[in-house]
Amino acid sequence: MRQKLFEQKFELDWIEFRTLLDKRKSNDLDSKDSEKFIDLYRKISHHYSLAIDRGYGQKLVTQLHNMVMEAHKILYRKKDATWRNFIKFLIYSFPVAVRKEWRYLLVSLSFFAIPLFATGIVVYIYPEAIYSFMSESQVKRYENMYDPKERKESGYGKTRNSDTDLKMFGHYIQNNTGIGLKTFGMGLIFAIGTIITLLFNGISIGVVAGHLTLVGFTDTFYPFVIGHGSFELTAIVLAGCAGLKIGMACLMPGMKTRLESLKTSAKDAMPIVYGMMLMFIIAAFIEAFWSSSTAIPNSVKYSVGSFLWVLVIGYLVFCGRNYGYNQD
Repeated sequence: MRQKLFEQKFELDWIEFRTLLDKRKSNDLDSKDSEKFIDLYRKISHHYSLAIDRGYGQKLVTQLHNMVMEAHKILYRKKDATWRNFIKFLIYSFPVAVRKEWRYLLVSLSFFAIPLFATGIVVYIYPEAIYSFMSESQVKRYENMYDPKERKESGYGKTRNSDTDLKMFGHYIQNNTGIGLKTFGMGLIFAIGTIITLLFNGISIGVVAGHLTLVGFTDTFYPFVIGHGSFELTAIVLAGCAGLKIGMACLMPGMKTRLESLKTSAKDAMPIVYGMMLMFIIAAFIEAFWSSSTAIPNSVKYSVGSFLWVLVIGYLVFCGRNYGYNQD
């Protein structure tokens, strides 16, 4: 095809693409235009290749080259920015947001940890007290789960195949994130819902831990929970922190309307919520593929679990300090 015919055939595409390029630079593209932009980018990249192969004039080749390179830079920069934003979130935005709300964090920790340890001690000292919190069938179910003999007979805790691990991974994600979102969302009831959810979770875990310690199932229970517990339990407290934040915004809006106060607080709390969800997913992964494995010695599980607790606490306390990130 002669160059003149080539230009006549595709000139409208080039004009349209130039218009979309200008819109893209000013972030003025809607979803329909974005799809068109990608399609034209592929077409014009092909046109550029054809122009070189056919030996068309330098002016046309340069024109197509400039359009293709501009589009490439825009698309590449967008992908690069996505990763940069994610990394920035991990090493700066999330831990800094948590430390900023340290008061709510301590309150959340208190409503969760105090009932956990208190009920655990009570059930350990007064064994019959567990039936004030759970039915006999529920107690028996937990005993069966962590009784070494019952675990062997029932198959619970055996080395599983990869398909089963993946299914359990999905189950744990659904269960964990459900707890986190409930704890956070219940804060809308003037923080009361979040407090009740924290108390309930703390009591439930404490009762089970106290009873299983009493009956001597420590070699099955604690090696199982120590690995993922650092992420899961911390995430519950963070969900409570975010829930209390929005709850107090509703309860004490100050000079703002309740809606304005809620919007501001929700914006501040979202990095914590996103981080909490990520921690629940990590906990689910560890629980499915590590905690439940019987092939790993308890000594290794305790060592790794202790390291993960130090890692999580150290991350939230120290990460993001003096982080020289270019906000522009």
